This record gives sequence, structure tokens and C-alpha cells, in this order.
Amino acid sequence: MDNIEKQKQMALLHNQQGASCKALGEYDKALNHFEEAVNIYRNIYGSDRHESIALVYCAIGTIYDDINDLEQAMKYYYTAQEIHEDVCGKDDYGIARYLNNMGNVYMKWAAFDESMYNKALPLFERALELTKKKYGDDYPDTATLYDNLGYIYMLIGQHSKAYDEYLKKALDIRERVFKNEQHLDIATSYMHVGHYYSQTGNGRAALEFLKKALAVNISIYKTEDHPNIGELYGALGEISASLQDFPEALAYFKKNLSIYQRFLGENSSDTAYAYFNLGMVYHHMRNSAQAMIHYQRALDIMGVELPANHPVLENIRKHMAML
Repeated sequence: MDNIEKQKQMALLHNQQGASCKALGEYDKALNHFEEAVNIYRNIYGSDRHESIALVYCAIGTIYDDINDLEQAMKYYYTAQEIHEDVCGKDDYGIARYLNNMGNVYMKWAAFDESMYNKALPLFERALELTKKKYGDDYPDTATLYDNLGYIYMLIGQHSKAYDEYLKKALDIRERVFKNEQHLDIATSYMHVGHYYSQTGNGRAALEFLKKALAVNISIYKTEDHPNIGELYGALGEISASLQDFPEALAYFKKNLSIYQRFLGENSSDTAYAYFNLGMVYHHMRNSAQAMIHYQRALDIMGVELPANHPVLENIRKHMAML
């Protein structure tokens, strides 16, 4: 094996180790491995303009995405897209990956600015067009794009369109493709269908699908200690609270908070929302002392980043005043 092949094998090993660390939530280790892979590829090819480097940049973007450093995630996704277009052309199917990831970032930003949904939609639609052209409907990436488009239409209030044209189609494709396999894509469909039922007032069906998503995630990660599972506990808590099952909601939100504290840190906005949700449950359970403690912690965390008159902070203060 010549030196170039040895370097390629080493880069591949770093990519594999990075992916393994990311799956375990060991993000710093994953970043180190991916950055080593980039350095090796750069040494081999003499610049960043190679498809292999675009793929590693995309992987780095997913780490920043997972830890909610969305500016960094978008930077890496956009750079990966530019490299891929330069190397393979603007109509190459591989570009769909980057369009999809950038669309997901806009969806996260839409939690603070709903106009971001309008930026996400054309990215997903273009990605779906490229993917269907190459693989047709019965393909995992096609299902992902149907799912993403359905989720956006659901969030902007077009529930029938979301479910009938996109979410149901995504779930059907995934169940055909993966059959009885435990796969994260199936869990995502379960989660989004659960959110659809929640938004259309069927809390019991929502719980059923979210619990299915939780079971798949735990089966894959072999633990409950993962950010994806933390997110599901938060969603289960919200639906349980909407059904006025406050003891169940309390248990879910406690798990949600514990996982976010470990993986996102005490001062992240997601951790703050977990404190706020716990505060609301304690409020409903007439435990004013605990409600105040959790509301105050949410206020302290959010107050570091947001101006004093921000609507989020005003909402927390409003709830505190009702105790």
C-alpha cells in the first residue's frame, strides 16, 4: 500500500471514530477525529475542494447542530454545499444532503422567527426533487425530505396537508424500507406523527407515537442518556401536562432536565426551558415553592442572553406573578 492509500485509510478511520463518538454524545472527541480527517484529506488533495472534505465538513456541521451552535453548523453545511457544487455540479444528488441539513437549521431558528420556515421550505423541496430524480419514492432520503416538509406544514398550521401529503408518506416509506429494523428514521417519523396528533388535539395518540419513538431510541443507543432521548422526554412531558397528568409530566420533565444539564450544560436555552416546564408542572400541582425555584432558574439562564423586555422573559415573570 503506497503512502497516499495509507493516508486515505487513516482519514477513513478518523471518520469512523468520529461518527462513533458522535453517536455516544462525545462531541469533543468526535470533532477532534473529524478535524484530523480534514487535515489528512487536505494534505492528500492540496486544497479543500474535494468531495471527501465536503462530507467531513457536513459531519462537523451535524455536531454543532446537535449542540445547538447553529451559526457554526450553518457555516459548515454551506461550505460543504459550495465544495460539492464546485466538484460535482449543481444538479448532483449529493447536494440534497446539505440542503436538507441547512433546512433543518432554519427550522430550529424558526422557533424564534417563524419567517425562517419560508427559507427552509425551498431547500427541502429542491432536495426532494434531486432525490426523487435519482432514487424514486422508496428510498430513505426521500422519506426524510417528505418528513421534513410535512413537519414544516404542520408547524405553520396546514395540518391536513402535512399529514396526508408528507408525514404519512414518510412513515409508510420508512416502514417498507426498514421493515422490522429499529432505525432512527422510524423514530423520527413516530415523533413527528406524534406531534401532529398533539397539535390536532389527540393527546392519547400523540403519547402512543412518542413512546414508540422513545423505545426505538433507547434500543439503538442502549441507554436513556442521550440528547435525542432528552428531547423526547420533554415532548412526552408537554403532552402529559396537556392531558393534566401532572405526576407523569413531572417525571418526564425531570429526566429531560437531567439529560440537558449533562449534554448541553446548565446555561443552555434548552435547559432553561426544561426548568420552566418543571416550574409550570409544580405550579399546577400547587407546589408554589418549587415552582418559584424553577421559574427563577429559567429566568436567570435566559436573562443572560436576552434583553430584559424580551417576551420570553416577560412570560416567565408573568407565571411567577401568578404564584
